[in-house]
Amino acid sequence: MSSKCICIPGGLALDDVGGQLPEVLPCPWHMLELVSKHKRKHGIWVDHCIAQQIRMLWSEQVTTYACCCGHNNRPPSVVVEEVDSVLAKRLLMERDPGREWQVMYWHHELRERKA
Repeated sequence: MSSKCICIPGGLALDDVGGQLPEVLPCPWHMLELVSKHKRKHGIWVDHCIAQQIRMLWSEQVTTYACCCGHNNRPPSVVVEEVDSVLAKRLLMERDPGREWQVMYWHHELRERKA
């Protein structure tokens, strides 16, 4: 069973709530073209209590778009590429069995522009 989250939700100051600041992870090589120049240079903020799991997904070349630990109000969640959704769910079930993750995917839809 996982321990209680003490991560600080975005927008709150450490002095307001106490707790753990997000980790700033270096952008993985397979996502360099997807993220902003700022994130490539300064890193990607990830809730502290799920940073290890996000790092693990990146090590398996799973592309993530967003993630949240749930801050004790809901299960942790991650948004991945549609093609990575089954792999991400399997990896999280195997390597983080104490939590039920919500794995959602980003569906890219190309639309023809009308002139």
